[in-house]
Amino acid sequence: MKEKTLIILVIICLLFTACSNADNIKDDIKVSQNTIPDNDNQSKLSDLEQPISKISFNDLKKEEYVNYISIDNYIVSTLYNTNANSEINKTISIYGKVQTSDDPQSLHDALSNRFSKITLKSGNDIVLESDEYYVNICKVYGENAFELVLNVNDLFFYNEDENIAITSVLFKQLDDYSFSLDTNNFFLGIYNELENHVKIIESPTSYIEMIEKDKNFTTSYTFLTVNENYNKNYDVYIEIPKDLKKDVEIISLDFKEDDKMKKEVEKILNFEMTLQQKQNLKVITINVIYKKLSDKIIFLKPNIKLNIAGDNQIIAPYVPLVF
Repeated sequence: MKEKTLIILVIICLLFTACSNADNIKDDIKVSQNTIPDNDNQSKLSDLEQPISKISFNDLKKEEYVNYISIDNYIVSTLYNTNANSEINKTISIYGKVQTSDDPQSLHDALSNRFSKITLKSGNDIVLESDEYYVNICKVYGENAFELVLNVNDLFFYNEDENIAITSVLFKQLDDYSFSLDTNNFFLGIYNELENHVKIIESPTSYIEMIEKDKNFTTSYTFLTVNENYNKNYDVYIEIPKDLKKDVEIISLDFKEDDKMKKEVEKILNFEMTLQQKQNLKVITINVIYKKLSDKIIFLKPNIKLNIAGDNQIIAPYVPLVF
């Protein structure tokens, strides 16, 4: 209980600058309602320069949904934790856009509680189903982009060595009407977070402005460990789904102990940590330079593989990069 309290307090204290609408803290991982910038002066992307219809979503006929909703203009990598003993990252996000004239709040209300079941499929195989979700709406180049955050318990199948390509999403309404949307750029990464006292405390906590093709940008991930089996010779590897490597690549990666952040953690948690935890505390920051290789909008949550406590572990960031 003390460890859980420690980690939760770290997140609360260190992430107070996170996106103003981020919420839903589960154990020691935060599922963020990420925000995308509304900036019409930024570089334009050809696949988003489509005219917006003057019709509102609630005025659409059911059979028209497939003409106004798209989940294939985005390149998505999201994650799922298979550790049954952990409540971390038990959600999957679907990203897309709706080409109607609704303001964000109206579209949010129209999509909320509309679907009784949402099913992710890979070919003919069902990967997961969810009957519980919440909605985030934001603007991308004047259009309504949505995030449907699905609460899920179990995958129907998975292979921990490979990312699963989600090829279609089936939406079932409360009135039993169903429609399906295809996607070619949606990949589900699988990981199993070990209970070894190595936890992410910071991942990117706000959007990145839309990056032009062939441009680089830098971001950081920070994690802590109070494990006495600290491996000073640890290595870090960031995994991007192979099918996304035509759209984004890692230019460089470096990592080191973060003494400044460690002092902040020590001050904040001085009365929460045991003496042994204080002695074992290490805070590590990973700095990564990414390069964007395509014109599409990318939502990326890469697996971070490391050996920090004498065993191989995958840690998942709880906020996606958006660029």
